[in-house]
Amino acid sequence: MRRFTNAVKAGERTIVVGQAGQRYTIVLQNHTSHRFEAVGTVDGLDVINGKPGTFDNRGYVLMPFATLEIDGFRTSTSTVAAFRFAAVSDSYAA
Repeated sequence: MRRFTNAVKAGERTIVVGQAGQRYTIVLQNHTSHRFEAVGTVDGLDVINGKPGTFDNRGYVLMPFATLEIDGFRTSTSTVAAFRFAAVSDSYAA
């Protein structure tokens, strides 16, 4: 069963609280008639290349009114490492 958790904006950061070990997926929705590019990061790391996230990195292009689900850090063109809530010391960034 899919459950959605709301994100909270704190200045320029977006924060989501979850339970340790729980898997999560990032869902992006384009509610406009224009396409745009989104560079997704988790713990400051780009979800496509695993390097520090910056606007210079390539991202996902969302077509008008499209929805994109990112279910993990990309490890190859066909596989991902699942996103899971964890203590900071256990994060990919650590």
